[in-house]
Amino acid sequence: MWSGSAQVSFEERIGSRCTKSSRSGRKQISITWLEFLRSFLTVGYKYSTKHYFKHYLWVPYYYRNMRINCFKILKYRLRQAHAIGEFLSVNGGNLTIDSSIYGLDQSERVTIAYILGMVFAKFISEVEYDVIYLQNLDDVIKNGIVSLLDRNQTMITTKKQRPDFIGQDLNGDWVVFEAKGSLSGKNWLNMLQKAKKQVMEVSCINLNGKNFKPKLSLGSISIFNPICNVKTCDPTPERDLIIRINYSEFLFWYYKFIVEVLREEGVTKEIYGFPFRVAKVILPSIGLNERCYEEYLIGIFDPLFERLLELEEKDFKENGEKIFTILKRFCREIKETKGDRTNISIGLDGIMIGWV
Repeated sequence: MWSGSAQVSFEERIGSRCTKSSRSGRKQISITWLEFLRSFLTVGYKYSTKHYFKHYLWVPYYYRNMRINCFKILKYRLRQAHAIGEFLSVNGGNLTIDSSIYGLDQSERVTIAYILGMVFAKFISEVEYDVIYLQNLDDVIKNGIVSLLDRNQTMITTKKQRPDFIGQDLNGDWVVFEAKGSLSGKNWLNMLQKAKKQVMEVSCINLNGKNFKPKLSLGSISIFNPICNVKTCDPTPERDLIIRINYSEFLFWYYKFIVEVLREEGVTKEIYGFPFRVAKVILPSIGLNERCYEEYLIGIFDPLFERLLELEEKDFKENGEKIFTILKRFCREIKETKGDRTNISIGLDGIMIGWV
C-alpha cells in the first residue's frame, strides 16, 4: 500500500486503431492506492482460478443460486489486495514492485502477475478509454449469461483463444480486452502479440438478434521490472467468433456481488453531492502491515442500486437499457466532479471506495 499518487508508464503501440493524439506514444498516468483497490475489487476473476497463497488469500467465487456471505468474501478480497499491495511502493514518483517478491515460489509469482495484469487492464480501460465496466468472459459463460457462436450462429462449447473481458464505454460501444502480466518483462512482446491474437478472435457482439462490432479490441500487458509499464494494442478483428449476450442479466451479474454486500449492510450517504449506498468495512491486520486495521467505505450510486434491486424482482427483459441510461448520466456528471482522489475513488461504473 502506498500514500498519495504513483506514476504508471502507459504506451499504446503503433498500429492501434485509436486516433486521439493524447493516446499516441508514451505518457505517465497517476494512480492512487484507492484506485488500485477499486480496480482490484471490480475487475472479476476466472471462476476456476485457484490462488496459491497459503493462508488468507484463497478467495471463493460466486456461483448462480449459491448462498454465501458476500461481506465475508469482500474482506477476503481486500486482504488479498493488501497482501499484493505490500510488494508495491513508490520510488522516484514511479509505482514499482519490491525485489522481495522474487522470494516467493513460482506459482505465487505467476498468480500475482496474472492478478496485476487484470487490475491494471481495468484501470487503464477506464482512465484512457472511458470503459464503464469489464465483465470476466469465462465467468459469464460458465453461468449461462453469455454464449459463443461461430459464423453460422452455431453454439461453440469450447474456445480457448478468446479474450478475458467484454464491456462497454461511455457511448455504449462494446469493447473486448485481453490482459497479461509479467514480473520480469521477458518476452513481453510475444505476450502482447498473444493478447492481440485473442482479441482478434471476436468479430461482433450479438444483442437482441443484432450484431455490433467492437469499437475497441484491446490487448494489454502490465510489466513490473521493477517500474510499472502498461502497453496496449488495438488490432482490427480478423476472426468470426460471435459473443451472444443476455443484456439485462449480463449487467446485473456485474453488480451482483456489491448489491448483496450492500443489501446486508448498506446505508445512504451523500458523497460529492451524489447519493451513495455505502457500508463500512473494517479490515483486521493480516500480519504484513504495522497498522492494526484499515477502515473503508464501499458503496454504489444509490439510484443504480435501487434499479438493480427492482431488476432482481422483475423480468430481465428491457431493463438492461434502463440500467445503462442511469450509468451514462452518472458517468458524465462524475467526470466533471472534482474531489480528493487520495481519500475516495469513484468509478464510471458507479462503485466507490474511500477511507472512513
